[in-house]
Amino acid sequence: MKTQCDSIGNWMKTQQRVALLVYPVSGAGGFMLGGVLGSGKPVALFMSKPPVIIAMLVSIAILVPACYWLARWMFNYSFGKHLKKLNENINALEEEK
Repeated sequence: MKTQCDSIGNWMKTQQRVALLVYPVSGAGGFMLGGVLGSGKPVALFMSKPPVIIAMLVSIAILVPACYWLARWMFNYSFGKHLKKLNENINALEEEK
């Protein structure tokens, strides 16, 4: 049971670390795709204006921490109570010995 609990905890942490690498890329890609589809211009022309680049950087700076916090909350909401109960059961079994 300890191994299972540790594995789930490590998996959650790994997913959150990987997400920190994925969120900026997906945020930039989504910004560019939405801008290109909305404006009808090619990517090079759409991204050639400094205000667009600044807006993309600002949106990434806002979305990455917000998504990271939301992902942590969702992991704790989904698995937190089960991991807590599993730890309580492990502690109860260890005290029983």
